Amino acid sequence: MSTAEGWLYSLGGPAIIRTIQKRLPKVMSKLGTPGKIGAALLSYGSMAYGIGLSRHMETSMEAGDIYWQRVDELQKELMQKKADQGLPQQLSEQEERQIAIEAYRGIETLKNKNYKLGAGDLAQFLLMFGTRGKTSSMFGMKQLGRAVKSKNLGKIGTNLANFTGRIALSREIEGAEEGLQFMWTQDYLAGENARQTGFVQDYAEYFGDRTGVKPGNPDLYKNLGFKHAVQPGKDMATMMTGSGRAFHGILDLYKYRQAIGSLQNGDKIDKDNINKIQDDVILDAYKSVLQYLRLVIVISMRV
Repeated sequence: MSTAEGWLYSLGGPAIIRTIQKRLPKVMSKLGTPGKIGAALLSYGSMAYGIGLSRHMETSMEAGDIYWQRVDELQKELMQKKADQGLPQQLSEQEERQIAIEAYRGIETLKNKNYKLGAGDLAQFLLMFGTRGKTSSMFGMKQLGRAVKSKNLGKIGTNLANFTGRIALSREIEGAEEGLQFMWTQDYLAGENARQTGFVQDYAEYFGDRTGVKPGNPDLYKNLGFKHAVQPGKDMATMMTGSGRAFHGILDLYKYRQAIGSLQNGDKIDKDNINKIQDDVILDAYKSVLQYLRLVIVISMRV
């Protein structure tokens, strides 16, 4: 998501609902199961609305920018043509209306393809803020997960794997979005010579080239402009998802240490040893991630 309004609805709505539930426990208790279902639906509805609103606004802004770019190109072409013929370069109202109509051709196709990228926005939102929930139980991995996480290194390893995995997937989603938008923009600007393809076909073509399964048109995928569109998108995904998950990881680490500190019986834990592991492994890992995020910001500002 790229608009403040989208973040406000997607994060603010559920936060307000959770606050109401905590502050009014008696009311929620009286409402029972229907109240819980209603609160859940309102939370999910707010998130979905925020994501949809953000995608709509982003699509409208990008379509508007590229439309006026096309209008400007057509005006310059016509003015040059008139100059070559020795005619006044001033455009008449009729000519300007005709250019506006010509520039609008293909803009709806461009917008419709961009709207479908909302599925990627939802995936990235879940990668940034979602939890695994009961997924492990569904696949019978709950007991194994508990056994692994009961060990210090096991918890460290699973958290780091979760952290890097979410960032890697988010990078691919955002890179694909920026790459496809570059592709669709070129198609739109090509006018009558544009490729006639659908959203699914374009997405499959992108990942076919990305994975090497079916290399795409080298004139497009080896194009410097295409690469410059994809890379900043990936870097931005690293910054957004990485910062969100780093906060989540630090909070998880805090709760983990609280749980360990509350143990009175059972396994004896060497406090100095666990602190050393956390300081040497977890904190160093987060420091390196934050350094990388700062580097990404610098690179993004230069592109």
